[in-house]
Amino acid sequence: MTSSTGAARGAGPSNARVSNDRASDARATEAARQRLAAQQAELLHALLAGGTPPAGFDQQRLRAEASALLAKRRGVVAVLRPDLTEALDERFRPLFDEFAADHPRRAGTRMRQDAAAFATWLVERGALPPPRRRRWWHPRPAS
Repeated sequence: MTSSTGAARGAGPSNARVSNDRASDARATEAARQRLAAQQAELLHALLAGGTPPAGFDQQRLRAEASALLAKRRGVVAVLRPDLTEALDERFRPLFDEFAADHPRRAGTRMRQDAAAFATWLVERGALPPPRRRRWWHPRPAS
C-alpha cells in the first residue's frame, strides 16, 4: 500500500530509530550547551573577577579587555554618582578599583545597585562620612 506521497509503507526509517536518533541528538546538543556555558562562565570570571584565563586565550589580550571593562564600570559609576567622584577626587579610581576587585558584578545586578554598593563600601571603610539623614516630612506650625 502506498501513502498519499506515493511511498510504500515501511520503506523509510522506522519510527523507533528516528525517535532514538532525535533523543541522542538532543542529549548531545544539551551536553554541548552545558560545555559552552561553563566555558563562557570561566571567561567571564577571568575578565570580571581576576580568575584564571581559560586555555587557548591570549593572557595579554584578556588583561587588556579586563582593564577596559573595569574602566567602563568605573566610568558608569562616576556618571551615576558624581558626588562620589567629587568627594574622593584622586582617590576615586584606586578606591573603586579595590572595590571592584573584591566585589565583581553579579548577574542581574543593575549599575545603580553597583554604585550604591560602592558608596556603602566607602562609608563602611571610613573613606566617606555616612550620608545625612533627610526628613521626608516637615511638621506644620500649630494653628
